[in-house]
Amino acid sequence: MSTTLVTPKPQTAVVPPLLKGQAKCRKDAERAALNTPVKSAAESIAAVKGMFTHDHKRNKLKLVYGSLSEEQRRMVLFCARLTKNHLDKPFGDFTNEEVAAIATGLKLMSRVVTRFENSTGPISRLNPSNFCN
Repeated sequence: MSTTLVTPKPQTAVVPPLLKGQAKCRKDAERAALNTPVKSAAESIAAVKGMFTHDHKRNKLKLVYGSLSEEQRRMVLFCARLTKNHLDKPFGDFTNEEVAAIATGLKLMSRVVTRFENSTGPISRLNPSNFCN
């Protein structure tokens, strides 16, 4: 009877891959910082000022509005006193007056939410049973 020996396979540790470009240690991070081009003060200031323009803010509003569900857009438009014809209209197509009405509607919603939270605590913790007798 012949016996065959089974040799165990060497086990290797499974190392999860690092995120692309992530420094593995402090020295790697320092090396990466040294290779990064430095912006001039004027370029940095211009970039920061760009974050406070009306176009930048409107683009952020456009992204948020576009990500709302239909029900959420209905609420916003109702508070803005706009019609259901605006429901399928992309934010970029709203006039300045319509955008101002949306801003006013959002402020109205915010005041209502704040009033409830001041009285009952965070509205995220309210249950339907809190409203029943």
